[in-house]
Amino acid sequence: MGDEPVGLAAFAGRLHDAADALHTTPVDVPAPGCRAAPGVLGELAGELHRQWAAAVREQSADLSATAVRLSRLGTEIGLAARRYGAVDDGADAALRRAADR
Repeated sequence: MGDEPVGLAAFAGRLHDAADALHTTPVDVPAPGCRAAPGVLGELAGELHRQWAAAVREQSADLSATAVRLSRLGTEIGLAARRYGAVDDGADAALRRAADR
């Protein structure tokens, strides 16, 4: 993100971008050629591959859940930014009216 300050709306956009990046992370579990090894070595390679594939799928599910949370947070922050903007605009208008009196 950097050290420069950003507005709430920009921050919300960054959260949505991060969520999109997580949603598009490819989950590819190719079958390794070592599974074709003869005998016990092939069986061991197959079992290791199954365990690895399960871990990749679990990690993918965790990433997906994180992406959903980031997206929801981005939406909530975006709404808060719009509400803050409306309140700020209202306060400015009230100050201008008071100054005109």
